Amino acid sequence: MYDILGIKTLLGSSICINILFLHAFTGSDTTSRIFGIGKATTLEKLMKDKQLQAAANIFSSDGSQQIDIKSAGQKVMSSNYPTVSDMPPVQEWLLKMIDCSCKTKCVTMCSGCKQNGLPCSASCGVCQISGCDNIVVIDNNDCDSDA
Repeated sequence: MYDILGIKTLLGSSICINILFLHAFTGSDTTSRIFGIGKATTLEKLMKDKQLQAAANIFSSDGSQQIDIKSAGQKVMSSNYPTVSDMPPVQEWLLKMIDCSCKTKCVTMCSGCKQNGLPCSASCGVCQISGCDNIVVIDNNDCDSDA
């Protein structure tokens, strides 16, 4: 048997007000939890972090506007993932990836890929089916083996 009043006293009113927010944000019967972030971790942060409590209060307030809720949600997410990286969001070669809409084997300079000095990729489409001449063949024998 649980002592609900004792738990309420232990948590404090500011946490109890946000218990449904905590439940919904960290996974419930109808929502998935954030990867790697569980209820205990978020509860600890919520108990210590006044800014996180203020953001959670916005979700519980009847007068909150959609823009405020969106901003609060971003604050809550960033408090769970505070790591900043100097790495680019994607690799440079991916940003330069071009696909063509050739209906032949990409032998002429009409190929968008060939014009940019890039091989055709799996995203190109029809030319991949028709035996494209502008592809890179990977020889698995050239790969180093860990064995």
